[in-house]
Amino acid sequence: VAALSALGAWVARRELRPVRELSMEAAAISPRALSLRLSSQGVSAELEDLVDSFNRALDRVQSAYEHLEAFSADVAHELRTPLTTMISATEVELARERTVAELRDTLSGNL
Repeated sequence: VAALSALGAWVARRELRPVRELSMEAAAISPRALSLRLSSQGVSAELEDLVDSFNRALDRVQSAYEHLEAFSADVAHELRTPLTTMISATEVELARERTVAELRDTLSGNL
């Protein structure tokens, strides 16, 4: 019984090795390493289909992430100029004494 149990454990470990290796590869994928993909080399046909599907899903995630990064950079660029103008105008107004009306004009211009 002990030998049969040990044999069963050995077979299970041996058969699950590709799954553990794929799991370690998947754990290495992060936003800083989105180009990494799981290797289908040396895996069974059943796992190869899963690996291919997972890699295609990663392709879609990477594409969406890259679009989001580009959008964020565009938004930051588009906001930089108006914000700089508003800050400069406010700094000029605060550089010397102003009337309430002048300050109100500057603040309403910032809106």
